[in-house]
Amino acid sequence: MRTDRKKTRWAGMKAVLLLAVLAVLNVRAVGAEAADMPADPVYHADTDTTEWSYVYFGSYPQSEVTGEALTEEIVDADYDANGDAMVGGDRYRRLSKVRVNYSSNARSESFYQWDDRTYAYFKYEPIKWRVLENDGSTMLLMADTLLDCRQYNRNDGKVTWDTSNVRSWLNGYSPYNSDGMSFSDMAFTKKELEAVETTVVTGSDNPFHGIDGGADTEDKLFLLSAREVMNPDYGFPADIISYTNTRRLPPSDYAFAMGVWLSTYNEDSYGNGFWLLRTPGSYQQAVSLVYPYGHVYQDGYYADERYYGICPALRVDVESGLWSATYPSPVYGDSNGDGEVTVKDAAQVLETALKLIPGHKDTALQADADGNGQIALRDARLILRKALKIEDTLPVEEGRINTPPPERQPYQYSLAPLEYPSQQETAASGVIWLAADSIAASHGKSGQQPLYGWGELFGEYFNGNIQVNNTAISGSSTVSFAASSNYKDIMKNMKAGDYLLISFGHNDERGALSLYSDPLGATGVKNSFKWNLKKDYIDPAIKAGATPVLISPVVRRYFLNGEFVDPQLHSAYAAAMKELSEEYAAQGITVPYIGLHEKMRSLYHELGEEGTVALHGMSGGISDNTHLSKEGAQIVCQYIIEEMQKQGLDLCTFLP
Repeated sequence: MRTDRKKTRWAGMKAVLLLAVLAVLNVRAVGAEAADMPADPVYHADTDTTEWSYVYFGSYPQSEVTGEALTEEIVDADYDANGDAMVGGDRYRRLSKVRVNYSSNARSESFYQWDDRTYAYFKYEPIKWRVLENDGSTMLLMADTLLDCRQYNRNDGKVTWDTSNVRSWLNGYSPYNSDGMSFSDMAFTKKELEAVETTVVTGSDNPFHGIDGGADTEDKLFLLSAREVMNPDYGFPADIISYTNTRRLPPSDYAFAMGVWLSTYNEDSYGNGFWLLRTPGSYQQAVSLVYPYGHVYQDGYYADERYYGICPALRVDVESGLWSATYPSPVYGDSNGDGEVTVKDAAQVLETALKLIPGHKDTALQADADGNGQIALRDARLILRKALKIEDTLPVEEGRINTPPPERQPYQYSLAPLEYPSQQETAASGVIWLAADSIAASHGKSGQQPLYGWGELFGEYFNGNIQVNNTAISGSSTVSFAASSNYKDIMKNMKAGDYLLISFGHNDERGALSLYSDPLGATGVKNSFKWNLKKDYIDPAIKAGATPVLISPVVRRYFLNGEFVDPQLHSAYAAAMKELSEEYAAQGITVPYIGLHEKMRSLYHELGEEGTVALHGMSGGISDNTHLSKEGAQIVCQYIIEEMQKQGLDLCTFLP
């Protein structure tokens, strides 16, 4: 007992002595050498590539720890309420399935598979940022990967950036942030956060739909706007439709586990995620998105969806010295996060070890000098020796090789073998089935120019000689329609000699699991647009002896500064339909294609902004730029029949 008292007394004397030394010393470690100044990006339109400068700043859980790297020390560490722990001088996050933003039980590469695990483990790593602008004083940065997955809004009410949940979570605003630690708390030390400039963030209106973007704000962390990711000065192409490499972002392992929806539908975009912008969509409950192949979807989708990725942006003080142009080694011993090991760090660690000040995550980041997972007197002594340059390294640094984590390996793209049904020749029965969306569906008649679906009028051109079963459903896609009772009715009652008119695309482009199909995916890729058309519509019709006809979607009435906006996302769905028809033709199978999209595009160019008003429904002086008036529906019917006649389809024998 006497020996224990002596040890305790001696430890206390050493602590007092060390505090006294620290009080009078003001020795600083040698600062980091000045890095090369990052340059503004340079976009090359001819190759769709950008010369980016990158910097590293802050840290965040990113790579998953698996296999032999997942040691007992990591699994059994003392994780705090937020799920964080220090192990051997590194910081880890333990993630539970119940805390993720979205989790799918379906076996799918598009979502992280938890199986029967309770936890997954992720290592905090330096965040890599793209430099969008360097004005010499501050750098505008965007993350080079999707770092997390959060709801833009927690409900389906009206929302703008200034009232969004993401804004609160990024910046740690209370009481709106109830997601545990905010992004700013997780990613930055106090010193690093001080180096992040407060930016005036504009409430970015939707440029096509005129939806109000809300009030301007002053924030340290924010999301980019649709206009900013269409700015060549920032390294992006100026148009929204480009399937550009420059806007394709993969999620980190952590963001994937948190719920980010991955593209697994085509080779070029595989492994990239859908990510949020701060610009509203075509209605106040929606938010604009960037799609995995780089398209900016300004129609947007509901802001309370749970599987979109987060790409934070910020401005950092160039002269802060806290960012690095190369992958940084942790500054072990730097307990206050200013990028240097000084006597102040040793003093802070000593006070923490003696419990004179409360422990804080900033202290714990690199203060565990011996790597034993605890902050003690020995850590303060070791850090002081490094600050005074008595020692060059700390025990926790010995044998460490600090390298960036390996990039996710590219997907080995493979296609399912395709089988084509044999086609029989059967005379037209005069029965038509419509599998389509709201452009063909029946509508209630109200407003200055009531809405009409072309399916409502199609039978009139045959003077009652045919039976039109208009089973089109508003808001449907190839995905959702195939799950409907209307689809079951078609499959049950379609007979030899019937015609199945298939027209989708408007809702297949929407970024929702229940609707989306990829227009660029090959026919043999599950859940691509072509796959859905073949599997659920064309092949069943052929097997029943019916004739499937592909009808591409009409264009939307989008004009900007008086000019028709020609590139529209569902143009890709029209192209996919045409290609699919040609694929069947190569197998000796006739699947007619009617290029309604191309026809209407030419017509809108010809008529112009004012001339196309009459083709759309209107209420309260506001034109419905998607749905048709009676005149518009009549034009569509007439064109479809003209094309059927040109292609010699025997349904035309029923025309008067």
